[in-house]
Amino acid sequence: MNNSEFSILVVDDVPDNREVLVRTLKRQGYQTEEAENGQIALDKLIVGNFDLMLLDIMMPVMNGFEVLERVKQDPILRHVPVIVISAAASGDDLESVVKCIEMGAEDYLPKPFNRTLLKARVSASLERKRLHDQEQKFAQQAKRELDFGRQIQGTFLPSTLPDFPNWQIDAKFTPAHEVAGDFYDAFALPNNLLGFVMADVVDKGVGAALFMALARSVLRVLAMQAGTRLQTMGGSNSEAYLVRVPGRKASDPVTLLPAFTYEILNAVQLTNDYITDNQNDNLQFATLFFGVLDTKTGLVYYTNAGHDQPVHIGPNGVKGRLPLTGTPVGAMPGVKYRVGTIQMEPGDMLFTYSDGVTEARASDGSLFGEKRMLDLLARSFQNGTTTPSAIIECISADVASHVLDAEPSDDITMLALTWCKPTD
Repeated sequence: MNNSEFSILVVDDVPDNREVLVRTLKRQGYQTEEAENGQIALDKLIVGNFDLMLLDIMMPVMNGFEVLERVKQDPILRHVPVIVISAAASGDDLESVVKCIEMGAEDYLPKPFNRTLLKARVSASLERKRLHDQEQKFAQQAKRELDFGRQIQGTFLPSTLPDFPNWQIDAKFTPAHEVAGDFYDAFALPNNLLGFVMADVVDKGVGAALFMALARSVLRVLAMQAGTRLQTMGGSNSEAYLVRVPGRKASDPVTLLPAFTYEILNAVQLTNDYITDNQNDNLQFATLFFGVLDTKTGLVYYTNAGHDQPVHIGPNGVKGRLPLTGTPVGAMPGVKYRVGTIQMEPGDMLFTYSDGVTEARASDGSLFGEKRMLDLLARSFQNGTTTPSAIIECISADVASHVLDAEPSDDITMLALTWCKPTD
């Protein structure tokens, strides 16, 4: 530690005391300044850049207690360590020292000054200050990098949502921290198809955010490539394969799936294969729901890879849930994902969400819960709140009223789409 890098403010109303301290500190290589009372000390602290203050307690104009109180209340000055100067620690002097330590003083130095003790206590205080400054610098750098990561991560979310006649779609993403493990996506595909995704990486922090970026990018690229390839080949969504959906039992009925839809949903399978084969040394995985909506017929084909079951709602309430059709992406190699289907009708909504909604935690530890969410969805829908944006805001407001001032425990992500009823 190079002592010349540190500046020390010596505050004492007795000139001889200041002279002894300053002379001794300069011999040890420190930079010094003096102040004969508390008010001058505060003025110098505000405009200067001091690493330590030696502070006498009993002084005119402003005593050491007042200076210490003002310093510890200031968000900038409070990190300057203070060593109080006191007479021999006994009687009233000892009580004064104890009071200063309770107010936040770093240490104390008894009079008359012992050079060895002065050197040891100043050196120890400055070392702690140096370590604190390093921690603050690291924290600020980490925050800048996380803020930048949050901005980059925001570019992975769609800047605009697809627009199809007679369909409304909206989404909301509320990260718990600077970077998140949730994501949603929605993109137009050939033949009037809409692809939409809701996913949640089962982890937190930077690692989850990086895994999210990987899974989202691979899935979208594979799905878009499948759609483009099939369109180039001249296929249409009305052309069908006779497909026994992978993963079903031999006794299960054969399922007839449109060619476009089957190839696009196969992106989930390929994403899982890619991650488990090449990119998952840290054993991270994501629950993921990927739906493909035929905007002409209202048919939704989907793969639910371990995600919270989306809710199918109609004018009379909840019509059903979209169950799991496979394990989370990245959790196991060689998984064969099944395909599920639902038929939406004009006036219906499909609501997808991450578990940050149902597991939103209040300060008393209680969770928002799935029942509360489902009851609110059904009640709101039956009362005429049927647009995706209104439903999402309704859920958001109720979650906020439950959580109040508690720290966010998880990312909250929602996506909803509605088939608008034709107007007369």
